[in-house]
Amino acid sequence: MPTGPIKVEEIPVAPEDAQAFIAALEETIMSLSEREAYSVYLVVEARRAIAISFDGEWRPFLGFTRGYNPHDSRAYLAPKLAFLDRIADALESFALERPGGRVFVGPYDTRKLIDDVQVTLCVYDWPEGNPVHQALAILVRKLRAINSKYNSLPNVSPTP
Repeated sequence: MPTGPIKVEEIPVAPEDAQAFIAALEETIMSLSEREAYSVYLVVEARRAIAISFDGEWRPFLGFTRGYNPHDSRAYLAPKLAFLDRIADALESFALERPGGRVFVGPYDTRKLIDDVQVTLCVYDWPEGNPVHQALAILVRKLRAINSKYNSLPNVSPTP
């Protein structure tokens, strides 16, 4: 963890950056398998935030555990999202032991747990709506699509 005062950066979030982030979340969530959709670690209710992880090359992904996500257990988001690039830059400035890590993206700021202390990496004005609510709505749509597949199966009576 850095020593001395922590400078919290204010980052710009243009409407098109916010829309690109939500579209990337939607594309990733809708491509999840049934098992993945039910186990994705997307929203942390206690933090009122979306859990976004970065790998060692600063590529953003959704994970399926609260701890380390093995390489084959990651759902990568679209590369080159301006909003997430700015968050990765803010996270990288903390000179962590190794690159990457998990952040919590909320409607007003992005936070990181460092040595069990919640640190605000950056603040912003989200242009429209609440990204946490938008992410949840996408996941609910995905889960409803999965469930409707089962609800539309014909009733089959067991044969004697």
